[in-house]
Amino acid sequence: FAAMSAGDLCSRPIPPEDYLFNNSDGGGILSTVDCAQVFGGTGTGKTLFALPLAVAAAAGRDFMHWGCVKPRRVIYFDGELAEITMQERLKLAMNPLTELERERVSKNQR
Repeated sequence: FAAMSAGDLCSRPIPPEDYLFNNSDGGGILSTVDCAQVFGGTGTGKTLFALPLAVAAAAGRDFMHWGCVKPRRVIYFDGELAEITMQERLKLAMNPLTELERERVSKNQR
């Protein structure tokens, strides 16, 4: 990135943000240039929220009341869970997926 003046930034053509999910009002969450972090105490449900969100983005599947725009590549970091627990939660998050969605997750999520 190069430093630029306020005038240059204001006059620069910038494409609209590309969101992973949209709500019914047309607003989006999680832009393709966003980096998100979920934090909280042990046992508060961080993984039970974030992992299904990542799976939905990778599969191209709606999440809660947000519509997924299209399947995306996702990288998910976890620094708290045992590998067996992560495996169990990933299987739980993938349980409702169709075979096509499972293939997309296998391809798109790391």
